[in-house]
Amino acid sequence: MPREMAHSHFGMVTDGRYMYVVTGQYGPQCRGPTAHTFVLDTKTKKWHDFPPLPVSRGCVVFKDRLYVIGGQEGDFMAKPGAPIFKCSRRNEVVFGNVYMLDDEVKWKTLPPMLKPDSHIEFAWAIVSNYIVIVGGTTEKHPVTKKMVLVGEIFQFNFDTLKWSVIRELPYRVKTTLVGYWQGWLYFISGQRDKGPTDPAQKEVIGEMWRTKLKLNS
Repeated sequence: MPREMAHSHFGMVTDGRYMYVVTGQYGPQCRGPTAHTFVLDTKTKKWHDFPPLPVSRGCVVFKDRLYVIGGQEGDFMAKPGAPIFKCSRRNEVVFGNVYMLDDEVKWKTLPPMLKPDSHIEFAWAIVSNYIVIVGGTTEKHPVTKKMVLVGEIFQFNFDTLKWSVIRELPYRVKTTLVGYWQGWLYFISGQRDKGPTDPAQKEVIGEMWRTKLKLNS
């Protein structure tokens, strides 16, 4: 792999032949993000540099176009001298920016998400001409500074480039798993909130929910 490529927290997508590795965290645990992007040609087995992102994010491919949605800057800082590399929290910023790599291999800014959402905390699925995004984490509570989980299902229409809310989740959740099958959207496991009035994270769950998916035109 290329020397400058991220070691963790990167976005990875493929269009069949090429595999794209976009940004991520470079170096050992708790190090900062990198904006470097690389593409692997699976036929020639060779890596190539790709235009770096304006900022560090995650990604998805739809109809041969690379999209970058949401993101998080900042992580956990290592405690000095910690033998097992435990980290203590530092300032984190969550973004709602959306970018697309155009035909001229330049990054184009698209309409932002309806609320900032961390690319490492939300789940997504491609359904027809839409990307459906479930849960995640958004900006911290302005008073308590605690993490705030996301309780909505969002859709982005790749044709109209518009965002909308599909519906509310039964509770706020992050790092869930999402699947789509025969008209139903499923989400499985994750970490839920503390209750209807407290959006902070609590317990890891093992539940499975589904809803009939009705996309907004």
